[in-house]
Amino acid sequence: MLELEGTQLGHYQLQQRLARGGMSEVYLALDTHTRSAVALKIVNKLQEDHTQRFQHEVQVLAQLVHRHILQVFEYGEDETWCYVAMPYVKEGTLRNRLYDGPLSLAEADVLFTQIAAALQWAHEHGIIHRDIKPSNVLLHEGTHVYLADFGLAKSLTDEHDMTQTGCLIGTPEYMAPELSEEPASCASDIYALGVLLYQMLTGQVPFHGETPLAIYWKHLREIPQPPSQLNPALPASVENVILRALEKDPQQRFTSVRAMAEAFSAAVAEADAAQAQIAQLHLTAPSIRYYSAIHTTSSFGQLNLAKLHSLHSRKLRPTYLAFAALLFLFIVPLTLGVTFSLRGLHSATPAALGASVQFVSRHTPPVTVTPTVTNTGNHTTGTSTNTGKATSAVVPVKLPAHNNGGSHNHDGDSGHGSGDGGHKHGHSGGHGHSKHIRSRK
Repeated sequence: MLELEGTQLGHYQLQQRLARGGMSEVYLALDTHTRSAVALKIVNKLQEDHTQRFQHEVQVLAQLVHRHILQVFEYGEDETWCYVAMPYVKEGTLRNRLYDGPLSLAEADVLFTQIAAALQWAHEHGIIHRDIKPSNVLLHEGTHVYLADFGLAKSLTDEHDMTQTGCLIGTPEYMAPELSEEPASCASDIYALGVLLYQMLTGQVPFHGETPLAIYWKHLREIPQPPSQLNPALPASVENVILRALEKDPQQRFTSVRAMAEAFSAAVAEADAAQAQIAQLHLTAPSIRYYSAIHTTSSFGQLNLAKLHSLHSRKLRPTYLAFAALLFLFIVPLTLGVTFSLRGLHSATPAALGASVQFVSRHTPPVTVTPTVTNTGNHTTGTSTNTGKATSAVVPVKLPAHNNGGSHNHDGDSGHGSGDGGHKHGHSGGHGHSKHIRSRK
């Protein structure tokens, strides 16, 4: 098509092309009446089949008024062009969002619920979308979904189908295997929805190939790689929902889009509950909590007092309280005894209970007390000789440093759901007869 920036169609002035497809183009345009930005989708009237599909899309959208389906403001014709004005969603499409990587379960649940609501509404009104893919999902402000591009939509009650006999139409990466022999149905939309969810949570579609025919052949013959192999954090319950939607047999899939959406939301809730339970168990495991809080150092009988202080709000076991009290009885007499000996004439010998302890003064040279120990049952007694130059000082105990108990050490992007991919033709040999694939990127 020609570059049309600056062209006036009706009361819309084309400013910038946003997307191009096989049948239409989408431009950012200015509504000269309201001075607001709109998305203008245009088709050349000289392409009769394209014009018919375009007008069909307008008729379908007129029937589907839903908060998650992109609406039409106005349809018009100007010389050789047909056009339709739609809301301009500047944030772009889900395809743009997936360039940054797969979605989290929470984000996928929010977006998928809205996509499913829009598609369920269409099915309830007798419309099959037939082109579910990320480039046809618009994201307003990143979280509000609009399902767009109903150019390939088909009525369940309409016997006339604009698709040529013997041709497949759609995007091969999202096409259900039964379309090689059967007309599109709600089940084929559910299959495409399964591919979309697979892509949302893994960042890629289940089947790739060099040609549209090669890709579609894999849909017919191959089992998709489990999504958990691409995203190991994916819970089994969520994976089961995706794989059920991708069943080769349409009868084995979900009976409706709503049923699939409810199953997915339940699987996400189940995963969240399991994660919360694991976190709760981790916080309340008593053996881990007490062991990491209280421990002995290399010198027997020393207590990490900083850790004990950190447990002031917790209820300790009686064993630990008794142990702390016993050490307190050891340390206080020993400290008093050393103080007495330093204040005296060095003739008194302090009594020490417990093992050897090193004392360090911050203001005087170090004084070492080395007791001679005699074992008398459960306690030890002995005498010690005081050596050093200090004559009178109160020598504080050097406590161990604070210890925390551990070492520190590709489909075409429409931009507004309106891009139609180029047509490609191939031959499938999987069923003994040829089928043409019309690729729609």
